[in-house]
Amino acid sequence: MRSAAPPDGDTDPLAALERTASGAEPAKLVQLLGDLERVKASLWQRLLVATTSRAVPEAPDPGSELRHLTPQQVGEILSLKAAYVHELCRTGRIPAMKSGKYWMIPVAGLRRWLAYQNRDVDGGLRTNLESLDSPGSTRPISRTG
Repeated sequence: MRSAAPPDGDTDPLAALERTASGAEPAKLVQLLGDLERVKASLWQRLLVATTSRAVPEAPDPGSELRHLTPQQVGEILSLKAAYVHELCRTGRIPAMKSGKYWMIPVAGLRRWLAYQNRDVDGGLRTNLESLDSPGSTRPISRTG
């Protein structure tokens, strides 16, 4: 893709390059390809510096440590029913505190809880069932089917 007009009224550098390459000897073509790779690397570096210098990370909100969510809001964020989030709060499986009749879930605590990848929310419910295959044998409950 070529730009519409060359800067400063110069002739189109790609057209000049094509003219030079069309009549060049093989040895000159090798040198020209090396020069093109050097220019390509320089342009990629300029593009990388230009895009990363603008991407300044946002400072964390100092008030986020003080913010709290309701079980309804957490349910919407995590695609869970509010009643289930209430159960998680009540049983202590999610960081929460109760103020009167209301549950408050700190945003910072919820972020830490979500960041812990191997958390098994229903881990305390493991029980063995009697197997139908042979009398007296047991097997763990399968939650996946």
